[in-house]
Amino acid sequence: MRWFYSGSVVKSAGELDRLVKDVLLADDFQLADLQGFSMKRELKRMSDHTDGTYAFPAADGWRRGSVSVPLPNTKVRHASESDAPTLEVPDVYFRPLLATVKAAYEDIAAAQYNFFPFKLYKASPSSAAPAAPAPSDEPEATPTSASPPCERLISEAYNADTFLRLHDEVQVKARSNREPGDSPTLEYAAAPIMLYSDSTHLTNFGTASLWPIYLWLASLSKYVRMTPTAFATHHLAYMPSLPDLIEQAYEQAYGESPTKAVLRFCKKELIQQIWLLLLDDDFVHAYVHGFVVKCGDGITRRLFPRILTYSADYPEKCLIACIKTLGRCPCPACLIKKVDIHLMGTKKDMATRTLKRRTDTFNLRAMVARVRDWIFRLAVAPEGKYVEAVIGATSTSPTQSAFSRRLAEFGFDVYRILVPDVLHEVELGVWKATITHLVRILAVIGLSAINHLNARYCSVDLHGCLVLTMPSP
Repeated sequence: MRWFYSGSVVKSAGELDRLVKDVLLADDFQLADLQGFSMKRELKRMSDHTDGTYAFPAADGWRRGSVSVPLPNTKVRHASESDAPTLEVPDVYFRPLLATVKAAYEDIAAAQYNFFPFKLYKASPSSAAPAAPAPSDEPEATPTSASPPCERLISEAYNADTFLRLHDEVQVKARSNREPGDSPTLEYAAAPIMLYSDSTHLTNFGTASLWPIYLWLASLSKYVRMTPTAFATHHLAYMPSLPDLIEQAYEQAYGESPTKAVLRFCKKELIQQIWLLLLDDDFVHAYVHGFVVKCGDGITRRLFPRILTYSADYPEKCLIACIKTLGRCPCPACLIKKVDIHLMGTKKDMATRTLKRRTDTFNLRAMVARVRDWIFRLAVAPEGKYVEAVIGATSTSPTQSAFSRRLAEFGFDVYRILVPDVLHEVELGVWKATITHLVRILAVIGLSAINHLNARYCSVDLHGCLVLTMPSP
């Protein structure tokens, strides 16, 4: 069955060779296993996985858990949030985050990982690439005006400033605060994690949907990472939607149906509870102290997992950032007002992004904790005027971020990991609609205008010689 569903869709001579070599001549192949074989029965077994036995095998690290979502009500007060009725959401299938990262580094593909980031430069076309300097204890000389001009290029996560900064932090720990028992030769490195989630509607008719969370390691080149045959995408979890039985559970608890505001509150709580399940104590311990693993290249290292990016479409970014969708300040990264969005790309907009960045501060977390206390202890509406008076100016929702609860004390800022989603924002998003509209305008003007646009795109210079500069150890 594995051979049938893998490889080429059209079974050729090469596929027949693969059947013989990978299946019939395999060490664990037993002819007796084919006695009574039925393709129809095997297909039924593969499709009949309501209990998750076949879809989420424990041998691959999958676990089945559940989370609880607190239910607020504006007419009933509770002694505390923990005393409020809860809705248990079962069948949350997930793989432990730390175990997934560790398994990825133990794989043979780790031989292609870039454990040490570097800066990438494009040399001037008029000058040859400089030769690598000889090893020396002297500090690196500062380039002078006589030096040939170079252009900094950022083409991979491991030559970006954020990865370089995380690497430097880990190396500072390696030099001055090594973990007890580590030998001086044990290599310290950061394990950069890239996350992605996207709620997907599976059918044109019906309500079947899927909400997966994927994980990649930024140490691997994007040209390898994005190829299907590299198997570099790791399934981390499948988030369930807010179940329909919430209406029934809410009526049993309070004798009335939940409002739309309560349903929005519960949906955000569900996402954060699932992330609390993933960001468990083992991951937090590894985040601070690292974990020792023999990587696929045969070298034993102490790796420190670091969440580099989280990519999702805009509504999911709002769920992760715990802000209101299209609220007064709709951006997950800064505090730009909705009425000023038309200034995007101007100098004022760039200044706003820098001077008014969203920051996960202690005061913000204290305000969210205060309004949550009001919601459950004083029966305040989740989107009422009292809550809005405290956190409404920044469009913050009364939901505690799981990333903030687990990692904020170690300097982690959830707003910094949210990056553009190229699929939804460029390829299938607003920019695609904008460029399509502009091309249609050019088509009305005449074919020569489109040819002129194509000529401009073709005149964009390609990258020339590349120069690598490695950070100091």
